[in-house]
Amino acid sequence: MIGRIYKRALTGLAACAGLSLFLGGWKMPVGVLAGGVLALANLRGLAWGVKRFLGTLTDHGAAKDSQRLVSLSYLRLMLLIVVLGALIKYRLAHPLGIIIGLTVVFTVILMEGARVARTWRKSDTDGEDGDKIFKE
Repeated sequence: MIGRIYKRALTGLAACAGLSLFLGGWKMPVGVLAGGVLALANLRGLAWGVKRFLGTLTDHGAAKDSQRLVSLSYLRLMLLIVVLGALIKYRLAHPLGIIIGLTVVFTVILMEGARVARTWRKSDTDGEDGDKIFKE
């Protein structure tokens, strides 16, 4: 699922960046690509953290594992904010382009999630194929 999200998001980002090149100068496509790449990197970090959390989950260490997951999530969020802030502060990318890039990836994630939910609902399984979500 993550791999399919990457393929579709990169296709959408390339199309939006190409279109925005004609509409907003060079900073707009840089913003689209920067927002999209940061969103995809954030998704990769989230998938890695959740996969690791579920793989190491034990009864006696569940609290410690969940604290680690939350801590890494906050660190990832802070890094994302710093990078986005630097791009905007130093005017390296157009803010609207960044928003477009983030939105493209978010939309692809929602569409892929809906597709997987429909597939699971039709097959009427109990989540036995849940490992397929995190495979690259």
